[in-house]
Amino acid sequence: MLDRVLKVCLAKVPEDRWQSARDLLRELRWTAEADARQVSSKARHSIKWMATTFFLLAGSIVLLGVYLVWTREALRFRAFFKSSRPREPKSGLRSEVDPVFLAAFDELLSGQGVVV
Repeated sequence: MLDRVLKVCLAKVPEDRWQSARDLLRELRWTAEADARQVSSKARHSIKWMATTFFLLAGSIVLLGVYLVWTREALRFRAFFKSSRPREPKSGLRSEVDPVFLAAFDELLSGQGVVV
């Protein structure tokens, strides 16, 4: 924009130049205001992009955190139920336990009760 002002000032034909300093001043003020509007427009555009980028990045981090917590809790949940399932006794375990104790325990479980 300023280059246009300089071209008018340096024009060879006098009729193509501004006729007074007031005209030149008015043109310089208009040029300065136009530059300010253009800069503020670029700044607003830049701020919008930065805000958009920030919110996308923050949203991605939140989603990643939720995913990690969810998968960790799912692993804990699976491990809990896997460990709480009844397991078959290892072979030979019953032979190591006292047979009298096993008989009393079997009666207790069957609902007959044990009198000591």
